[in-house]
Amino acid sequence: ADFEFYDQWYYRSGFPKRQDVSNLLKCCLDAIAERYGFDDCLFWGVKCQKVNSAEKVGIQLTIYEATI
Repeated sequence: ADFEFYDQWYYRSGFPKRQDVSNLLKCCLDAIAERYGFDDCLFWGVKCQKVNSAEKVGIQLTIYEATI
């Protein structure tokens, strides 16, 4: 799963805001697993990225299906 978190991650002064997304990521993984009825331990790989954006605020999610 790839998560891109869109928000304004910098102050106007140019310094980055101290906003941790690890808890937000865990919340998203738990919600997806609960919604679709599987254990969140089944997520094999997760990519998380902050994207600085003044126009867009939100989460873009891409889920890949694993085949064996």
